[in-house]
Amino acid sequence: MPNDLPIYPLVLTLEDWFIFSPRVREMLKEHVCQLLDEAGIDKNVLVDMPYTIASANEFEITSQVIAQIGIFTFMSKKTTPEQQGLSLLPFATNDFKEEMRNINGRLFADDFAKMMPDITRDYF
Repeated sequence: MPNDLPIYPLVLTLEDWFIFSPRVREMLKEHVCQLLDEAGIDKNVLVDMPYTIASANEFEITSQVIAQIGIFTFMSKKTTPEQQGLSLLPFATNDFKEEMRNINGRLFADDFAKMMPDITRDYF
């Protein structure tokens, strides 16, 4: 049900994507537009609701920033045309320095250690 709240699409990947090159970003946009056309979805959805690509690692860290300041404050700034080209973590590090000081870099370390005690013994 529409509720007039903003929508911030997020493509979450297991690995880091390095989409810094304007050409790579353009190729991705062309492919997304083709998929939207095939699905019968207006391409203006990309203007109204620009998507963000993030790795699970970036999201784990930046979700802690979002918890501090709210999703609107974070994503409304991230989805501006000037910031769309930045990866999630560099954006957060640059624009939310104070909040980044409060994050836990090993958020689920205890849980991971319980699941993989042989692997994590020397890591954590």
